[in-house]
Amino acid sequence: MACIAHDAIGYKGFSKVSVYEPSYSALMSSRGFEVPGRLCSLSQTMHVMEDGSVRPCPYIPYPLGNVMKNGLKDLWRRLKEDKFLQGLCDVNRVKGKCSECSFKEVCGGCRARAYWMLGDYFVEDKVCVLM
Repeated sequence: MACIAHDAIGYKGFSKVSVYEPSYSALMSSRGFEVPGRLCSLSQTMHVMEDGSVRPCPYIPYPLGNVMKNGLKDLWRRLKEDKFLQGLCDVNRVKGKCSECSFKEVCGGCRARAYWMLGDYFVEDKVCVLM
């Protein structure tokens, strides 16, 4: 995803910049840049916390296991097959303004922010700059 940000400023080189902000992809899409999908680490990245626990997102209190007890292959399988996480990634399950947004497919809002601000993973992202 770093190539989107670099292309926007005219940089064509390779970088390891990661942006995990759902509304960023919507903003880039609105400016005519091709966006290959959502910029959310859910089901795409394993986040290893200080105690070795693995989460799908550092801000979602949903441990998949622990690197000191579970193998990485097993943890990756859990990440990919977990029904709850699949639901979080399904933009058709979001509610409120996010469900009506024209950028829902490339954004979907931040599920962690929705949870921490309103207690529901599927409500609208109240911090969204697009609403």
